[in-house]
Amino acid sequence: MRYATGRFLLFTAIWGVLLALGAAAGLWLWNRLSGQPGPPVLSPGGLQVAVGALALAVLPAVIGEVRAARLPRDTPIGANPGLLLRPVAGVAIGLAAVILASVAVRFGGPTWRGWVAAGRVQAVQERATGWWRTAEERLYGAVDRYYLERYDRRATPQPTPTPEPTPSASPSSGGE
Repeated sequence: MRYATGRFLLFTAIWGVLLALGAAAGLWLWNRLSGQPGPPVLSPGGLQVAVGALALAVLPAVIGEVRAARLPRDTPIGANPGLLLRPVAGVAIGLAAVILASVAVRFGGPTWRGWVAAGRVQAVQERATGWWRTAEERLYGAVDRYYLERYDRRATPQPTPTPEPTPSASPSSGGE
């Protein structure tokens, strides 16, 4: 129990340091790339971002412990060096995603506003609405046809034999 708790706390500390450094790097990059700078790294706003990243360090540590519980224990760590690089790769991918999102917001915002002003967005929305209506009508028509063919008895008339007329019996008198 003590070993598992110590390992969890160690991984939480490692993730906390990595995420706080990642948040600081993200703030620094945001201030360098953005036309609207964010808070400086060494300010109350930057500290709030770093503490938020530090608080989120519990999540990857828990996920790592859950994964470690499922791995076989009899293989040495050196036999599978990918297990040591997986957390670092996760942090690198996360940082790349944050950087990509911030750059996309920075350069995508003016482009989007230009498209809206030119009327391109509304034209695409109208075209997509027309396509959606057409697809919806086809789908509803196909469902209606399926139900008629499958469940409506009138849709496929079945031949029914007509009964032969029986000779009518004359009413008998008095109770035989």
